[in-house]
Amino acid sequence: MLSSESKRSYDDGSGCLDSAGLEIRPGGMLVQKRTVETNPSSISIPTIKISVHYGSSYHEILISSQASFGELKKMLAEPTKLHHLDQKLIYKKKERDSKEYVARVKQGSRIVLVEDILGRDKRSHLWKQQLLQVGKFPRQMWRNGLSF
Repeated sequence: MLSSESKRSYDDGSGCLDSAGLEIRPGGMLVQKRTVETNPSSISIPTIKISVHYGSSYHEILISSQASFGELKKMLAEPTKLHHLDQKLIYKKKERDSKEYVARVKQGSRIVLVEDILGRDKRSHLWKQQLLQVGKFPRQMWRNGLSF
């Protein structure tokens, strides 16, 4: 503990001890000054830039390193006009699950986006079955194989 003489030599009257990076709390406790680096709630989450290739086009995406591939798919849904369930993301020659995190992807990495045709057909078939059960899908269209 600092004696009252040493406190007076560092104290500028505002309760802050400038030269030592210390401050005196209202209760009289001497503590280290708080900064942005020492406050864990103010730590920023790094964003990474990913290049996503789809067909002959590519998209530059800025995404949080704590995001999942599912969130990346949702971000890509609008520019690619593909539903997020109809997408497959391939990184390092492996298809990535929507629940996996993007954290292992490095800055500037390239990810390939491929349309999942089987998934789209399966989802479309299930959707039509649900509409038939509710009675909102005409059976004639279902029998004739027409789609809209």
